[in-house]
Amino acid sequence: MTSTSSTTSTSTTSTVHPEQTQALNVFPDFFEYLPIGVQVYGLEGTLLAFNRAYQETWGITREAWIGRYNAYTDEQSIKNGVPEVFDRVAQGETITAPPLSYDSRRAEVGVVEGRHAWVQPVFFPIRDRSGTVQAIGVVTRDVTAEIEQREALEKARFEIAAQREVLEATQQELEQARTLEAARREIAAQRETIMALSTPVVQMWEKILVMPLVGVIDSHRALTIMETLLEAISRHHAENVILDITGVPMVDTQVANYLLSTVRACQLLGCEVALVGISAEIAQTIVHLGVDLDRIVTRANLQAGISWAFMRQNLVVVRRDAS
Repeated sequence: MTSTSSTTSTSTTSTVHPEQTQALNVFPDFFEYLPIGVQVYGLEGTLLAFNRAYQETWGITREAWIGRYNAYTDEQSIKNGVPEVFDRVAQGETITAPPLSYDSRRAEVGVVEGRHAWVQPVFFPIRDRSGTVQAIGVVTRDVTAEIEQREALEKARFEIAAQREVLEATQQELEQARTLEAARREIAAQRETIMALSTPVVQMWEKILVMPLVGVIDSHRALTIMETLLEAISRHHAENVILDITGVPMVDTQVANYLLSTVRACQLLGCEVALVGISAEIAQTIVHLGVDLDRIVTRANLQAGISWAFMRQNLVVVRRDAS
C-alpha cells in the first residue's frame, strides 16, 4: 500500500528492536488505539505491525497482511514510489509524501479484502539507542473524504465551465440569429421600398392615374404592379389609368401577358387603361409574337396618353398667355 500499519506483532524475517518491543509492551494500548494509522516495516519492506486505525482504513486483517505484504514488491506501492522513499528513510530521512491512492483489494497478499482509500503518509526511521535505523515507521492519515470532495469540486467546476461555454455559445447563436433576423427585416424593408419605387402610381388629375414602368418585368414584379395599381384605383376612385412602358427594355410573350392581365383586372374595376410608350422594336416584337392588343388602348407616348385620359373626363387643356 502506500505505507501502513502496526500492532504488536513481529516477523520471522525482520524483528523490531528489543527496546521498541519493551516500549510497546509497557504501552500496548497507546499504539493500538492511536486515532491515526501507524505501521512498522522491516528494512527489506515487510509489514511487521499496524494499529487499529490503519486496519480500519484499509478494511484488512492482521492474519492476511502481517509478514506477507512487502512494499518493495507490491505493484501499487512501486507505482506510488514507496520503495524509493523506504531507501531514503533507511538512510535516516523523514519524508512527508503527497496523498497516495491505494486499493487494498488489489494487494499481492493472496486474499481479496479491503477497500480503496487516499492517505497522507509520513515516513520516518525507527532507531535503536545507538542511532542505527532498525525499521521504518509510517503514519498515515485517511484523506479519502477530502480527496473525493476536492475531485467532486473540480468536476463541478469543470461541468460549470462546460455549461458556461455552452451558454456562451448559445448566446452567440441567439445574437447571430437576432442579427440575421434584423438583416432579413432590413432587406425585406429595402425590397418593399425598391418595389414601391419601381411601381409608382401618380395621380395626374382627379380620377386619372399614371404608372410609369422602368426595368425588367418578371412574375414577382408583375404581381406587385397589379396589386399596387388595383389598390390605387380603389383608393382614388380612378376611371382612367395610363400605363407607361417607355422604360421597359423588352417585351416578350410573358411580359405581354402580364400587361394584358393587369389591364383586364383594371377593367373589372371599371377603369380603362391606355398603354403608352411602345417603341418600334417592342411593337415589332408584339406583332411577331402574335399578342392580341386589339382591345387595349395604345398611345404613342405619355403626352398622348394624358390627352386620351383628359378627353374621357371631358377635360380640355387651354393655353393662356401671360398677361
